[in-house]
Amino acid sequence: MDRFETIILSRQRWIQVIEETQTLFRLAIPLILAQLAHMSMGFVDTAMTGNYNALDLAAVAIGDKSVIVVVLFGFGLITSVQILVAQLHGGHVEPEQIGLHVVQGIWVGQMYGILGWFVVRNILPFMTFLQMEPEVFALAQGYMEAFSWGLPATFLFISFRVFYEGLSISRLTFYFTCLGLLVNILGNYMLIFGHFGAPEMGAVGAGWTSALANWAMALGIILYTMIKKRYVKYHIFSQLRHFSWKTIKSILQVGTPIGISFFIEVSMFALFSLMMARFGVTVLAANQIALNYAALIFMVPLGLAMATTIRIGNALGKNSMQQANLIGVISVILGGLLMSISCIVLLLFPAHIALIYSKDEAVIAVAVKLMILVGISQISDGIQVTAAGVLRAWKDTKFVMLSALISFWGVGLSLGYLIGIKLEYGAEGLWFSMIMGLVVMAVSLCTRFYFISRQKS
Repeated sequence: MDRFETIILSRQRWIQVIEETQTLFRLAIPLILAQLAHMSMGFVDTAMTGNYNALDLAAVAIGDKSVIVVVLFGFGLITSVQILVAQLHGGHVEPEQIGLHVVQGIWVGQMYGILGWFVVRNILPFMTFLQMEPEVFALAQGYMEAFSWGLPATFLFISFRVFYEGLSISRLTFYFTCLGLLVNILGNYMLIFGHFGAPEMGAVGAGWTSALANWAMALGIILYTMIKKRYVKYHIFSQLRHFSWKTIKSILQVGTPIGISFFIEVSMFALFSLMMARFGVTVLAANQIALNYAALIFMVPLGLAMATTIRIGNALGKNSMQQANLIGVISVILGGLLMSISCIVLLLFPAHIALIYSKDEAVIAVAVKLMILVGISQISDGIQVTAAGVLRAWKDTKFVMLSALISFWGVGLSLGYLIGIKLEYGAEGLWFSMIMGLVVMAVSLCTRFYFISRQKS
């Protein structure tokens, strides 16, 4: 091959990289915005009950942390439908076959929703370690019971959401999540405070509002699907009576490890927060600032990871292994680069960011130290979440689950207890341990991706 041909091929490669990067961002941006809008619902509940009274705020905080585990596991379970739809769509399979997979996802979501309904309504009495005051317990129980009525709608919305995302249509997720956010704001104003003739219900009103918001999103996206003629060819509604154990088995095989992975990661952060409580109110408040900022920025690589799973799924459906590998490499590099920018911002302006959350000098002083550690953690966090998105597209979800178990519980929590508690390095020791867990996760997933890409290419 002469030098001219080498230059031409190199130029074509760079054009392909730029085009794939642009496609990833077009798909990822609505997903990032949708995740931020969904996070805003929790913020609205917290802010509005906080302005009502402290007891109701504590009840919502406990209730929200409890139900989020149930919801995230179900989200992970049904996410497998997105992977399957993306591959089928990429392989130009008959639309009716894609619709059948969506219908089985709806069945799985509703069966899990019934289980989740019972769990959410009955889990609080077993959480004696929280040592709640009787008034807070009653309010939190009322919030969770009200919230539980929205779970069927939650998993209906997710079932249709992953259908559209599998078709590379991500903007609808953002639109209907915004609809839910608007219902949440208006409903909280009415039911928490008792405006417009509605009963004044405090924390319980926030639970009913969350249920209503989920039903608004679910009914909105279902109605949209029914009205739009272009989706008739998928025969989703006409196939609702069909029950395919074979398809449901494939959904559960791919989705269950994803749900468990989400549970492992969320539980690690929850247990870290409980460990922080022993260092006093100031450290706890500072840690909440650090966690909130980290969760906010995490939506960027998370949206990118979701887009990556879809794009690689499309490529695998077309049996284009080279394209699938290229998308994976681009995504992991972008995940690291984007979070490196956030890391630099945190290292340069930790106090400025902390001041957005609090004016307490003691809290700010601790938060600045933690913010620097948060910044360092974000690079490996960005890499691991995008690498996980790559492996999920390959349906290698069991490896991601095992890596999460070893990295987050085996390294992060165990090392955190040793360094932060036993060796008395406090909050900084816990965050250092979290960084180590994320590094192990990032290295293991990237190594796995490297070997898979070599085998499949």
